Amino acid sequence: MSDHYAVLSIRQEIAFSEYSFSYTDWSQSQNQSWTAGLTSAETEQLHQSLAAFCQRPTMALFGQIQGILNQLLPDKLRTSLNQKPPASLALLSDEFCLPWEWLGSLESPLFCSCNLTRELNQRSSSSADLHQEPLFLLVADTLTKHSGSDEDTNLAWGILRDSSVKVVNATSTATRESVLDALYGDRFAVVYAACPGLGRLEINGGSVSPGEQTRTEKVGPRLVFLHNYVRPSRPDLHLYEAATQWANSLCTHGCEALITNLWSASPSDQRRITKSFFTSLCSQARLGEALRLARRELWDKGCIGAAAYSIFGNAQLRVGDLRPMRVRESTTMPGGLTSVAQLSILNGPEAGRIVPLFISALNQRSLIIGSSGARSCDIELDDSLPNQTASLTLQDNTLVLRNLTDLPNLLQVNGLPVRNEIALCGWEKIRLGTIEVQLESAGGPGDESSQSVRAFCVELHDDKEIRTEWYEDDLTLLGRGTSSKISFKDPAVSRSHALLQRSGDSLLVSRLGVNVVAVNGVPINLAQELSADDLVQLSDRAYFKVLRIVAEAGSRKQNELPSGEVSSNHKSPSKP
Repeated sequence: MSDHYAVLSIRQEIAFSEYSFSYTDWSQSQNQSWTAGLTSAETEQLHQSLAAFCQRPTMALFGQIQGILNQLLPDKLRTSLNQKPPASLALLSDEFCLPWEWLGSLESPLFCSCNLTRELNQRSSSSADLHQEPLFLLVADTLTKHSGSDEDTNLAWGILRDSSVKVVNATSTATRESVLDALYGDRFAVVYAACPGLGRLEINGGSVSPGEQTRTEKVGPRLVFLHNYVRPSRPDLHLYEAATQWANSLCTHGCEALITNLWSASPSDQRRITKSFFTSLCSQARLGEALRLARRELWDKGCIGAAAYSIFGNAQLRVGDLRPMRVRESTTMPGGLTSVAQLSILNGPEAGRIVPLFISALNQRSLIIGSSGARSCDIELDDSLPNQTASLTLQDNTLVLRNLTDLPNLLQVNGLPVRNEIALCGWEKIRLGTIEVQLESAGGPGDESSQSVRAFCVELHDDKEIRTEWYEDDLTLLGRGTSSKISFKDPAVSRSHALLQRSGDSLLVSRLGVNVVAVNGVPINLAQELSADDLVQLSDRAYFKVLRIVAEAGSRKQNELPSGEVSSNHKSPSKP
């Protein structure tokens, strides 16, 4: 299995008939969108197969449904997913009926071949409460004891206890109120509940439904596992509706991940899932990997119940991450089905965490990066950082990083200090104190725009010296310092005065710190896009004129000039 991460977005245009898709694989430079539909005969067959499956799940019906769904994928992508699936796949879908996790081959559907999660439209702003030790709560619903759920919770309790995880088995003492407290605000990091269906939880004569809450204290579990022991063992026609209701209810109150099964297998098969999942989790596997291995084990035995299990939310958590979540009122990541980029945290306490940046969230407000404290912070990296260190926002479809402190060297992009703000292109390495974060564009490191050689030509005026140069850098520092790519001698120019950067085919100029930069005589505060013939001034004697901006420079050298332009030595230019 290849080591990369991908996102599959699915938007319903016409139910059971037409869908819009988007697939992005950052490491394999795949980024494609398409619309596909089914014929009326295929739609009818899908209806009938799904209805029959919900009456009696079988491998034959699974294969029929999978075959119809596979037709909606382009041939090349379908082959790629079968032969070289991503390590992790985030699935974003706005409908609740169709099992997109079943795409792939009958021998190895996606839920067996990659760490698969259903991303959510909204998650509450929350962070791990490091002052509280991880504590697991196990509960078995009283109506399911005859189904073997008691044995299931005892099995989980034994595995967790043997791995030194602190665990409470509250099967015999749980009440409606205590379970509500555990789900929506208490000291537990993980809640595992064996339950009779997903419509509601029946706890010793009381019931708990999605969305209920009794506590005002904003602390919640990081993971909830609702192990469904419903009888009869068949799914609902709207496969993911009840599970999605629970996921949205829990995750908007601080929970980061929900695992559940849409229908039940035999008690012995469900205990196999429990044993495999918690054993892998306690061996430091991520949630997505632990569930994939458990489903794979069941699938290889020919058990259709493996297809019932799903994970919603953050599948990247390990057992060491499972602490109670301190919840804030604000919402940081309202999904939308389009991710503009993602942040990959490279070191520090949150190393390995991947944070998707959704367009709808960034259009609504800035995303704050820093540490826990009195003020709101969306991405908490390390306690050594100020409470609010930096912010990310989307301005005119450009991702902008702003320094919220008075310390210019605390925030750096590709080694350059950010005194005020900087527009990002999509593949920068951001450093906050000692913490390094990689920005990864939704287009991927290998997409055409990042592979093409882009260039721009400027006429530089430095006191009495005039020279014309080509540059192919995505980030070009202007100043008087030795590290400046474009260097000026004028003492009025600071060592790191301004920055030129490429954003797609555009060329942007940003001032650094309080330095003055004027475009066509007008001082700028924010990053500004440049066009040919624009005049950019750093001082009275240091300025440059933009001669040409090209998206693809081919084999053009930096000392080549556009046709008809003359360099400072007045020699005839080379033709491009």
